[in-house]
Amino acid sequence: MYYQLLQPRYSQYIATIQRGNANQANIAISDLWNYRIFITKHNEQQKIGNFFQQLDFLITLHQRKLEKLKQLKKFLLQNMFI
Repeated sequence: MYYQLLQPRYSQYIATIQRGNANQANIAISDLWNYRIFITKHNEQQKIGNFFQQLDFLITLHQRKLEKLKQLKKFLLQNMFI
């Protein structure tokens, strides 16, 4: 909801419903209740959550692989001139 209120669409909506002059604009609470906020369905939220969970897992695996490669590189550099 927070991100939807940051969108230009919300600012445009507020600009169309405000009454009064620029120094003292008024907005009725009933006008705010009429603003439509779009929320995804629960199953879609689940799919998005699963996607990010899998992505986090994949990132973790790659980080572990990178650490092992760094250790191998360090070992090989230390033993290169022996």
